[in-house]
Amino acid sequence: MEQKKKQACFTIGELANLYHIPKQTLIYYSNAGLLIPSFIEKNGYRYYSVDQFHELEIILNLRKLDVPIKEIRAFLENRSPAALTRLLERQKAEDDRLIEAIREKQTAMEYLLSQLKQQVGLPLGVFQTTWLPTREIYASDPVPPDADSAARMQLFSDHVLSIFGKDDFRNTPPGWIIRQSDFFGENQHRTWRYFVKVTSPKEEFPTIQIPAGLYVRIFFSGTYTKNYKELYGKLNEYLSRNHLEVSGDVIVQSIKDYWQTSNETRYITEFSLPVRSLE
Repeated sequence: MEQKKKQACFTIGELANLYHIPKQTLIYYSNAGLLIPSFIEKNGYRYYSVDQFHELEIILNLRKLDVPIKEIRAFLENRSPAALTRLLERQKAEDDRLIEAIREKQTAMEYLLSQLKQQVGLPLGVFQTTWLPTREIYASDPVPPDADSAARMQLFSDHVLSIFGKDDFRNTPPGWIIRQSDFFGENQHRTWRYFVKVTSPKEEFPTIQIPAGLYVRIFFSGTYTKNYKELYGKLNEYLSRNHLEVSGDVIVQSIKDYWQTSNETRYITEFSLPVRSLE
């Protein structure tokens, strides 16, 4: 390389110092085909032209916007006001998508934080007759009556994962519905449908409503599986004593679960079912 041309170029160290970046960054860009040195001597010395000094400014600034290297390379090869407009509009659209995703995560966290506050001081072990509002849920397909535990677990997992997919934070515990005929028959443990409460609408998932109305509700410590027999007996006594008749299916909702404790006796479960007065 002629000495005069060499003097008009920057060594890799000089160019790196001008932009306060490590030399390894320039080597990375070169390997990516983004900023290949204008000349490399036999001894390995790399030289960059003045034009490349300007190109590096473009590269570093577009990387601040998280523009992919492939798109930067295409832009450098065909620069124009229209090309810059298209590039910035694409990146802005991507940023808008990311901002919306962050907002959704913040909303999910805010909901869970509010639920954690509400569970403090819940009246445990006490049946109450109360009016509950309409509740929107994402419900699974009905569980086949003859499904074994593995099939039930698969259906449960598929449903929950379909709602809280790759990028969605699980901000509410799942619940399940037991048919009235099963609970007051001999199948108190048979789940009819799994569900997740709607905390933020998802257009791709149809919802069903748990209707507003008069309900008997109880919050209790532990899991439904280990408490349903005792719960069944006490519930019948409460219904008889208060002249109430059941008018729909049982709703079981985890309130405090394995996310908050590894001790099942410290779980909190909500049990409710619609009723009407016989008086």
